[in-house]
Amino acid sequence: MYRDITGGFPRPVSEREREAALAFLAFIMTPEELEAYMLAEGGTAPKLDTSEDFLIQQAANPILSDLSAGVNAETTITVSIYDVMPQSIGNIEFGKLLPKLIDGSYTPNRIPGGTHEKSRRNPAVIR
Repeated sequence: MYRDITGGFPRPVSEREREAALAFLAFIMTPEELEAYMLAEGGTAPKLDTSEDFLIQQAANPILSDLSAGVNAETTITVSIYDVMPQSIGNIEFGKLLPKLIDGSYTPNRIPGGTHEKSRRNPAVIR
């Protein structure tokens, strides 16, 4: 667990903060919290034995119900592109260029140079 990242090097947290973080993770992984999350945000937890109350509430929302019914022992869950691609590329710089590509004010040939210029100005951007 790390408090923040400075210059790319994490700083360790105190034992008290570590224990609090672990307690929070244990709390959000309880069946009740997982059920509340799935009802609020969607998603599935295939290995979780859900309560009858959860199933009733889930059935009231056809989208959540269909999503849950679509996941079974035969389902293959793969990683998201955002699990393997740095956020600095996926969510920030390239995302800013998309509207320019759509309106024609920027061309695909200019993308490498534009992101390289950004990385020279901001050393925190992965090169």
